[in-house]
Amino acid sequence: MIPSKLQCFAVSIAFSAAFALPAGADQPDNTLKLTIAKGPSGIELIVNGVAASGAFLVYQSSTPQGLADHPSVVIQTNTPLTNGMRFSASTALTPPNHAFYTAVHYTNMAHIPAGTFTMGSPESEPERLPSEGPQTQVTFSRGFLIGKHEVTQGEYLNLMGTNPSALTGNLSLPVETVSWDDAVAYCAALTAKERNQGRLPSGFAYRLPTEAEWEYACRAGTTTAFHFGGAMRSRRANFNGLFEYPPCEAARYSCYNPTGTYLGATTKTGNYTPNVWGLHDMHGNISEWCHDWFTENLPGGTVTDPQGPETGELRIIRGGSWDENAWGCRSALRYSILPRARSNTIGFRVVLASAQL
Repeated sequence: MIPSKLQCFAVSIAFSAAFALPAGADQPDNTLKLTIAKGPSGIELIVNGVAASGAFLVYQSSTPQGLADHPSVVIQTNTPLTNGMRFSASTALTPPNHAFYTAVHYTNMAHIPAGTFTMGSPESEPERLPSEGPQTQVTFSRGFLIGKHEVTQGEYLNLMGTNPSALTGNLSLPVETVSWDDAVAYCAALTAKERNQGRLPSGFAYRLPTEAEWEYACRAGTTTAFHFGGAMRSRRANFNGLFEYPPCEAARYSCYNPTGTYLGATTKTGNYTPNVWGLHDMHGNISEWCHDWFTENLPGGTVTDPQGPETGELRIIRGGSWDENAWGCRSALRYSILPRARSNTIGFRVVLASAQL
């Protein structure tokens, strides 16, 4: 999720140690600073201040006023900045007096590290579907940024000039009633806007998460049915809390709770506790479009950076919504739907990563 105005902050420093803000920046993140020092291998850039997840160093060969007009190169790709981190300045400065290094902090995005996880559900997970297997070892060779929240109605309105949502009343509610094409168009418009304002490293773009990226980010290192454990009870997320999980007695898919909470609508993004990677509403609130075409089963075995099939008829949605029972909000559950479909139960969140998918 990226705000309509600027909520990514940047600070830049030239080789000559002159402080400069890149074009389009409203204000610096005062906790994030770059300084220059002489190190054992030559001139070094040093990160100072508290840098949160989602801050990266980029390089641009231009004057500060012209940063938006020139491509930038990510020096430390997919590695969040931390205090005391050092970068050699000697290899990228051409010429030195026109080289600017910029630390960009995307405040509403969470950094998801490279790594490996098991995609899909085990056969022991109650009422799992065949399409949730066979379990597959997925490796991500690079990290990525993903929205901490689903895209809101306010963000969509500010960028696209319209609010298609059926459940309105507060612009902090997630946007819904959007097709897959609508979500892709939003990502393209956001990419163009951020790139034109000099806040997007060359070769990076906003897009929908792949299905594997979505589940990896949702699980955040867990292997249970939900990122908070094997059960989901009423009021743990925005879902139909009359029907909890796991199933009990003779019931399939759910355990009936006559005192459970069913709100019957979306809630403002961020109302519920995030997972350990800082992502809100990965279970419930709004089902989320993914990049992939649907396949009947996962590939199985071991795969790296999967992107799904090249063609298909149905697209993937994940996470479940305010109208689902708990079973329908599990980390591994895969829904398929026509890409032109629009529903007040479907929205999306964005990923910021390499433009080459």
